[in-house]
Amino acid sequence: MDTKTPTYEIYKTLMIEIKIRLTKTENILLLDIPMTGLTSFDAEFSFLQIRKIIELIVFSAVLRDENRYKKLRELQKIENPKDHGDYSKDWQAAVILKQLSEISPHFLPIPIKNISSSQQGSFQVNRSDVAVTHGRLIEIYNQCGGYMHIKNPLGKDFVKQTNLERSKYEAATANAKKSLNFIKSLIWHHAAISLEWSDDLNPRELANPNKAWLVDFGQNNDHNIQMILAEAI
Repeated sequence: MDTKTPTYEIYKTLMIEIKIRLTKTENILLLDIPMTGLTSFDAEFSFLQIRKIIELIVFSAVLRDENRYKKLRELQKIENPKDHGDYSKDWQAAVILKQLSEISPHFLPIPIKNISSSQQGSFQVNRSDVAVTHGRLIEIYNQCGGYMHIKNPLGKDFVKQTNLERSKYEAATANAKKSLNFIKSLIWHHAAISLEWSDDLNPRELANPNKAWLVDFGQNNDHNIQMILAEAI
């Protein structure tokens, strides 16, 4: 990434976008009368936003360990010549999540209950008991994809597939709420950790954390978030 903007400022911008998408989607899902006039259309909009939120979470994780991820993709190009190996062209969140799991045990946001100041410049962080895995995010991401496309009426078993689609839409709002609540529990108060890196290291080898950003999304009704920047000593 060729930019003079500090990485944490870019990360903060991505978090603000997540907050806006999340709160607007949450508002729509809580409406008694569908905003679009059709519950199914509201659900489709919500799943689109959830999918975009997951993509924002994924790209923010790449941002934190950009050089490590870049080196991994270069190695994967050597291992598999059919792989383009250019990390700046990666786009599929589910694939990126699996690749991130190769380079860091801390690539996902770490949900926390609260942050308290114990003394000047020192903070106590209490971790949440929310269980987070990249598999769960991939599951939600793929679920969202199931609402992004129209079934081909010329395909086999179209009537059967139509009935399955009808059943899926009956549960769509409840499933969207469940997925959104999970993501909110993951991201609303979280720690974002990056690892030590130098160009001579193997990106798959475990390294010590060297930075932690503590993030608090605050109130639902504004577009502000708070971040505390910490470095290992």
